[in-house]
Amino acid sequence: MIKLPRVRVQDSKGQYDETLTCIDFGSFSRSIEMNQTHQIEFTANNDNSLGYQLLQNENYLIFDDQKYHIKQADKEDSNRDIKRSISATHIWFDSQYVYQYDKIKGDKTVTAADLMSFVFDKNSLGNNGFTWEIVGDIPKVQVTDYGEKSGLDCINDCIEKFNLVVVPDNKHIKLVAMDNWKHKTNKAFRYIHDTPEFKVSIDTTELQNIVMCYGKTKDKDSSSTSDPVDSETGTAVGTVNTMDPDGVAVYSTPGDEATIVQHLPNGSHWLVDSKRTIDSNVYYRVSSNGWVSDKDITFDKTGDIKPENHIITDVLGRGTIKAADNTSATDNTGTVTDDGSTTEHQAPTEANVYDSPWSPQTKTRILANGTPWRINGEVTEGALGKTWYRVSTNEWVAEEDFDFSGDGDIQPKELDKPDTDDVDDTSDDETEYYFDPFIVKDQKSIDEWGSRPGAPISDERFNDVNSMKEYALSSMKSEPEVNISITYNGDEKLLLGDMAYIEVKPENFTTWATVTAVKDNPLSYNNQPEISLDSTPQTLIDYELSIQNSIRSVRGVASSAMSAVDTLAGNSWGSGTITRKVGEVDD
Repeated sequence: MIKLPRVRVQDSKGQYDETLTCIDFGSFSRSIEMNQTHQIEFTANNDNSLGYQLLQNENYLIFDDQKYHIKQADKEDSNRDIKRSISATHIWFDSQYVYQYDKIKGDKTVTAADLMSFVFDKNSLGNNGFTWEIVGDIPKVQVTDYGEKSGLDCINDCIEKFNLVVVPDNKHIKLVAMDNWKHKTNKAFRYIHDTPEFKVSIDTTELQNIVMCYGKTKDKDSSSTSDPVDSETGTAVGTVNTMDPDGVAVYSTPGDEATIVQHLPNGSHWLVDSKRTIDSNVYYRVSSNGWVSDKDITFDKTGDIKPENHIITDVLGRGTIKAADNTSATDNTGTVTDDGSTTEHQAPTEANVYDSPWSPQTKTRILANGTPWRINGEVTEGALGKTWYRVSTNEWVAEEDFDFSGDGDIQPKELDKPDTDDVDDTSDDETEYYFDPFIVKDQKSIDEWGSRPGAPISDERFNDVNSMKEYALSSMKSEPEVNISITYNGDEKLLLGDMAYIEVKPENFTTWATVTAVKDNPLSYNNQPEISLDSTPQTLIDYELSIQNSIRSVRGVASSAMSAVDTLAGNSWGSGTITRKVGEVDD
């Protein structure tokens, strides 16, 4: 007698572990789809067992040595029929609760292992017990400011960017290259023999074989480098932030790779006193003759001090002084003095005026609450990271000490700058590319299906025509999507990634295809899995050949039938059996 597998339930705190006796075996379903779905569902009848009571949201199920997280436990009580509908997802989807808030600053060339290590291993919040490995020959890709991702986001990025497949074993995530994941087997699906149902659908809805390509754009006046713009930052402190094992490069001439003088270790802190901007690229000075890119230094770590903005913006507005209460008091009950008496907390009645919006500052006078003042200048991210307003020559008040809710108050706004000329030079609006936009055609697809132009492709990663062309050809859906689904009642155990031989004699169809999804009921003695198989160019070729063979077969039968009719007619005429026209009447 076949022994069916058991299903166990555990509570989220690990206090209980019970074998379920309440499952309606006929309702049990396990669904696994490549990179998409991995869950079990069933209906449980109330048998007054502890296991039934443990079927609650966020508890766990153990089945086939794999752990599942209960996400739905719907109660369905009707006419004293008490039951619950349970849906649980595989524990690997809990990787969504691993989160990396940091970023890999700038443009970096990385592997899948780099991304997984950054999110799971270099995470200050921990990895929630997840481990991982990469299998296969994996290429490198470029990412920009990668981070602020969950573990699940990272896994999905690896799937998309590196063409990988997730093979989970509880909390161990194995990411396998597609070519390694697919493997030929001796398994076969033969229609009628062990495959009672066979379905093939071909979808040409999204077919495209012609596309316009746009590559990387050039900055205006990119042929000439603008003059560097230097500005002060005050006394700032930044933290070096890099994935490069050598550390962050320090340039004697900002941006010139030939002038690297040293490397700074990741996580080290450095004083910054000025900023240099070259063609929108920003560098900070960390020594008398040393500069680092803003992509390699951050100012949001513990102990960091953000650079000050030493640019004054001309604005116009009017505000009323209302000094900010920056004391540590949390209420107005007052404070207790040494003699035990209580003094009532008093909100400030006047605001300080300083000689500069940048550090160091000197207090020059005070302004009383309720007095209105005209504002004609603004500095954001000034001293203490605050915004400052200019109320007279060399006199500045913090934004937090102003109120703009009065009837006569006007929120400061930047003054409109006059046009420098009235010439309509439309050439400035033209976009310049590293190569001229061009059209790519998949001629093989056009010959087979006709011309199918579609939406253009624009990608800033490419400044080379050949690379852009290869990417465009790989991105277009130049062949129809072929979907194969079957019902299997054979004895073979089917696993995702298995390549099996398919034979459908009535359709003259044979091919190889890979199992990409399985839906089955392992708790049923009459388990007939529903199988989905991949679509490949060879699958489509095999299907078209089967159609041609069927057409030839039908034409052959039709030709034989016509020959038989001709022969019968000839024999009948010669024998005199047919001697008159239909409807002819003798006189």
